[in-house]
Amino acid sequence: MHARAMRLRDYHRSDFELVWELDQECFPPGIAYSRSELRAFLSQKTAEAIVAERDGRVVGFVLGWRRSGIDGHVITLDVATSARRQGLGRRLLGELERRFQVAGVKRVQLETAVANSTAIAFYERLGYRKVAHLERYYGRGLHAWKMAKTLDGEQARLPRARVLASKIGRSPR
Repeated sequence: MHARAMRLRDYHRSDFELVWELDQECFPPGIAYSRSELRAFLSQKTAEAIVAERDGRVVGFVLGWRRSGIDGHVITLDVATSARRQGLGRRLLGELERRFQVAGVKRVQLETAVANSTAIAFYERLGYRKVAHLERYYGRGLHAWKMAKTLDGEQARLPRARVLASKIGRSPR
């Protein structure tokens, strides 16, 4: 199954338990978000949350928010084990960056564990660069890299992913 068979859509409140469970699958305890942390991020006025579905099942999720007029932040990028290595993470992050670009964001930041070489390589292939080492970011002995990317306008010119808008369960913007 390839990422093309997957559909991207806006997050709905009814997806909460599914995306929280996915976050728990993707990250170890201490790094995965608690329910209250994830709810807090999703309730941000400028939050952008995109879900990937395959056969009606949530297999991916990206969450970001605009911290200022020109700064965006990737909170989490989660892809189910069964959907990895199919381009889905790239599609999700690309759609988030496109939405950020349309909203006027010029720079995107994120954090990833220093020990997560797979994620670091993934983000570097997409143009992110290490900008700071964050001591104990995830707790005692668990350091992170702050990574950043400047959006150059290419993201806004990419074709928009097919997103279904639904008034039911949509959080207010």
